[in-house]
Amino acid sequence: MKNENNILKRNFRYLEKLEKLIIKESNLEDKFKLIDIYANFAANNPSGTLHSPKLEYHLLDFAESIPFQPSNKNKNKRLIVMSEAYESGGHTRVVEHIINYSENNSYDLLFTWNRLNVPNSLLEICKNKECSIMFLSEGKVLEKAKQLRDIASEYNKIILFNHPEDYLPVLAFGHSKWDIPIFLYNHAEHRFWFGISIVDVVLDLSSRAKTNSIKYRKVPKSEVVGIPIALSEKDDRINNIIRQQLNIDKNAIVFFSGGSPYKYEPIEELDFRNVVDVILSSIDNSYFVIIGIHPESNKWSKLKAKFQNRLTLIDVLEYRKYLEYLNIPDIYVDSMPTSGFTVLLENAMRKIPIIFIDTHISYPNCILKEAIPITDKNDIYDKILEKAIEIINNGFKQELNLEECNINISNFLNTYNNILNENITHNRNLNVKRVVDFSEDSFIRYVLKYFYKDRTDPSLSSIGLLLAKRFWKNSRE
Repeated sequence: MKNENNILKRNFRYLEKLEKLIIKESNLEDKFKLIDIYANFAANNPSGTLHSPKLEYHLLDFAESIPFQPSNKNKNKRLIVMSEAYESGGHTRVVEHIINYSENNSYDLLFTWNRLNVPNSLLEICKNKECSIMFLSEGKVLEKAKQLRDIASEYNKIILFNHPEDYLPVLAFGHSKWDIPIFLYNHAEHRFWFGISIVDVVLDLSSRAKTNSIKYRKVPKSEVVGIPIALSEKDDRINNIIRQQLNIDKNAIVFFSGGSPYKYEPIEELDFRNVVDVILSSIDNSYFVIIGIHPESNKWSKLKAKFQNRLTLIDVLEYRKYLEYLNIPDIYVDSMPTSGFTVLLENAMRKIPIIFIDTHISYPNCILKEAIPITDKNDIYDKILEKAIEIINNGFKQELNLEECNINISNFLNTYNNILNENITHNRNLNVKRVVDFSEDSFIRYVLKYFYKDRTDPSLSSIGLLLAKRFWKNSRE
């Protein structure tokens, strides 16, 4: 606990120094270099706070300096703004579902980062729904902010799905004359992000996330929308085909997990390899399939040697192929220590029993009763094994009232559209006081422990710190 507290405080002091240096810097190009350093460090290193009102208000001054040219056009469409999209990843799936299941082709999509590798699944949906895909031209920061503002001014609603470190929307929409409502889908609830000064409504994934938005960010308004899941029923035919491909007996018990490799990086008391070991060692005729870990990973070589074909590791899959694999599990085990939130709910929607630990992120209320709590007294691996055996003895049934959550696509869209169709007047949020919390029971402490594995420390930081030190040195000369 003491080490976690020290890390949070060191990170916070580092960001405070950077803020002062940013505000003091007179050279515009150097200023935005420093802001980039700040944004990347803050978004990826817990520091006891989830926002920086002082820095955002400094950005608003530059937003005010960008010439304002209101548009007379109104496409009667909504604009989704993303930094980039991924082949895998929850927020890309949310955008796909919103566009694909919307009525009257009501969306266009704009990317703020010039990375043209848009997933095929998103390209196809946009083509079918007549959703234009736009990219900002190369240019300096303020030039790109003006592009974003000029394009967005033709739409009647702006929905942000940008990355936490992407501050361009603040510059684009921070002008005092901007009047189009802005909504932000809070897919990065656990991370520092920019936007509290310009966002009218934060769309949160759960009541927990809403509490954190209000407590730690002081957002003007938060609404719980959930996360949309659009999946068909489990297909036994595909189940049999993939089991044959993987040489898994049709009567075997298949445990399944999926997520990016970092979600399985162990911390002291949570190592997913131990979860696999205890399950395969204790449950006869059981197999484990994990998507997201390279089959030649050295970290998993001992387990592969121990269990041979009972453990299958598969690298990242194209989304459609990944969906096929969702037909094979009898029990889904969430990635840990970092949750694979979307895939957890995708399996729950298919009525596949789920096993997960409560790391205090925004799990919806409808599944929380199944969460395994983490306490100092728990032997977490025994608890996971007990849960697995309980599910098997119960005939692979798990009582979840999923209607309580907005994870069904139609329920989600009904809630989401009702919020966006409210008569929202845009206002800048100009009186936010910074919230800093180093306490042992804070949400940010859990973020440090279970998402970042206690490894963040500015003294070990990368090029960003070296660059910042160069600026500090120059500012004193």
